[in-house]
Amino acid sequence: PNKSVEQYKKFLDYYEVSSDAKLVILHFRSNKSGYSDEDEHFMRNVDPITYVAMVEYLCKKDFVVVRIGDAGVDMRINQNKKYIDYANSKFKSGYLDLALIADCNFFIGGSTGAVYMAAVFGKPILGLNMCLPFNYSPSGKPNEIGLPKLVRSKVTKKILSLKDIFEYKVYKVRSSEDPLMKIYELVDNDAIDFVNAVKEIIFLLEKPDKFKSNYQELNNFFRDLDKDFEVDKGSLSKFSLSFFKTYRKKLLGEK
Repeated sequence: PNKSVEQYKKFLDYYEVSSDAKLVILHFRSNKSGYSDEDEHFMRNVDPITYVAMVEYLCKKDFVVVRIGDAGVDMRINQNKKYIDYANSKFKSGYLDLALIADCNFFIGGSTGAVYMAAVFGKPILGLNMCLPFNYSPSGKPNEIGLPKLVRSKVTKKILSLKDIFEYKVYKVRSSEDPLMKIYELVDNDAIDFVNAVKEIIFLLEKPDKFKSNYQELNNFFRDLDKDFEVDKGSLSKFSLSFFKTYRKKLLGEK
């Protein structure tokens, strides 16, 4: 719509962002979100501070990072013209949300509805802290990389292997109120995971075929664990290789 184009031009001018800037849209769900389903899905929330190192890395690499979503969130980013807290700005609107997503180089999100807006526009997506149910697919398209939250026993504090996640049917949990979540808890991705993942998606966009066979092998591994894994069964999204490398022993139950 003309209105969104006009607002977008004003936004770019105000923040002195060139029309050819490398734009990254960031969205997450935090405890400041105030969603009506908070009791049921609070485990989809994340700590905004864990995203700071990733944002600063992107800014150093000459990307402009625009945070959309909830107002009232303070990421404590040091003054940086390449980070725009649009969610707390006077420009925030439904029209501009769409214009920003439509024009971005890639989208960083999680287990929230916002990733589907990026998918509609065919944008590459980096899915962080994916959960409820356990999965690595933002929307199932091939230009996506996903990192799931890990699952840990509340009693032993041991991280469940992928085999255990499927064997104990934890992968089917869709609500924080599921009885299984009295036994298990989710472990958020951390700041290092995020930096490694954003490096990975930048590399993937530059050289999409470089690790094609590695991604395919890992995706097939998931499907072989449980043929009824409906969330990622037909997904073309990629399980993060950097995340798997970091947590390989835990995910495979190796000592």
